[in-house]
Amino acid sequence: MKRRACFLLLGFCAAAQLEGQCPDGTPPPCAPRLARAATLSPTSVAVLPFANRSPDTADVYLAEGMTEEIGNRLTQLGRLQVISRGMVAAQWRRSPDGLAAARALRVAWFVNGSVRHVSGQLLVNVELVRAITGEEVWASRFPRSDRDMFAVQAEIAESVAAVVGGRLSPGERAAVTRRPTGNNEAYRLYLNANVLIRRRTEADTRSALVSLAEAVRLDPNFAAAWGRIGFARAQQASFGFERGTRRDSLYDLSAHAAARALQLDSSAADAWIAVGYVAIRRGDFAGAHSALDRALRLDSLYAETLAKQGLLYGPFIGLDDRDLATAWFRRAAVLDPTDRNIWRNLSAIAAEGLQLRAAEALADTALTFGRWSLALVQRASVRFCLGNGTGALADLEEAERLGGVPLPRPRALVTLLLGDSAPARAVVARLRAQADSGQVLQEDLGSGSVTTAGELARFNMALGQRSEALAAIERLRATPDSLEPRCSAAATCSVSLSTWRLLHDPIFAPLRAEPRWVRLLEETRPRVTWLEGPGL
Repeated sequence: MKRRACFLLLGFCAAAQLEGQCPDGTPPPCAPRLARAATLSPTSVAVLPFANRSPDTADVYLAEGMTEEIGNRLTQLGRLQVISRGMVAAQWRRSPDGLAAARALRVAWFVNGSVRHVSGQLLVNVELVRAITGEEVWASRFPRSDRDMFAVQAEIAESVAAVVGGRLSPGERAAVTRRPTGNNEAYRLYLNANVLIRRRTEADTRSALVSLAEAVRLDPNFAAAWGRIGFARAQQASFGFERGTRRDSLYDLSAHAAARALQLDSSAADAWIAVGYVAIRRGDFAGAHSALDRALRLDSLYAETLAKQGLLYGPFIGLDDRDLATAWFRRAAVLDPTDRNIWRNLSAIAAEGLQLRAAEALADTALTFGRWSLALVQRASVRFCLGNGTGALADLEEAERLGGVPLPRPRALVTLLLGDSAPARAVVARLRAQADSGQVLQEDLGSGSVTTAGELARFNMALGQRSEALAAIERLRATPDSLEPRCSAAATCSVSLSTWRLLHDPIFAPLRAEPRWVRLLEETRPRVTWLEGPGL
């Protein structure tokens, strides 16, 4: 049996692209190519990371919050070209020198600064530098109370905007200096929560929600904080955090907070992102498209919006359109290369395209931002297809330890590769018994649903039983699903989107020339109404 399993896997690899590692041939971690402007725009500006000069390292959120909020305020002016925070952060890691980073980003101007916080007092130093010459054009010191943080940020943004773009109109000045809340402590908590959420860990996301809950208690009309709560709850669901809480409950909490934010301010981008994510998870793809399109119109350079668009078209919970999903995820990765879920999704897309070495490198990249169970399971699946049973088993063992959940079926597949077919055959027997008795395995593991027929197909394929695998896929295609995702109010996206996704699993690569497989692919191909307009 070991010889048969290995022979089958070698067949996958023969059809797969094994050259190189990352898609561009470089070793991991993979990095997106930064788009380079053809000409240098005279109103292009980058806000570089402000240094934290406070004696308490916990005050790092003040420097990070200052950096982000000044950038956010400058983006309110359409005549300025403001480089996204994620692109700046990625370049800063490569060259933590102001002039070098600005020239690599191809901007005409850059903002540098530092923040010192001691005994309730702030000292903010800031300078605006012409990148071509290195000339300091404007600089100022702001010794203020920490209750004046918002006013300092607004004053800096207004001064920079006036130098770079010229005199501001009353409307532009109002946009740059607009206060999201009148409560200084609520605003401080909001800034702290933003820094925590970006770390994308379970503990930090939970701490962020504590800060945000206090912020909206202090100011119940703080729309941005409500939107961030919706976003954070969606992040908890997306990454499989809060294992003791049902995902449906997290979706409800996310939707409630987002609705409150939009009631207060319909331009709250975080809230639209949360609405879109919850709609994806609940199978309302038309609603997700509408919400994410709204978020995109509000801010076309917000990496989170682009990443959620990628999820809508992606392999785990979306429409599994490789070209569209790749385009969205790649755009998001340019703006924020630190979003580990982008790299996990790109790994799955590469694996579907049988680019297995690239898929492994992309999974490696996802894991450079911390060890987490979903990325480990993804890399294990790629290593399985590459015939690396030892590496796949090590990944699964670590995923079980980190996630606190046993993974008996993935383990059985890997054990089969290592020469022991007994666990895989036992799984097949249980799945057949469930299917014969009418029981339906429907698990949501955070990266899509797992069905009885789908798992039976995968195990039959791994055991070399092609006809049985195809029969199981046909059974899944014929099984009605009351929760079939909808691409319009009147129609589902596919007769069986779960079948469409399953067919792209690299384990079925040897079947892709089979007439039954081709027929199933055509029968389940999604019809996406908003992509069927004139010229599309």
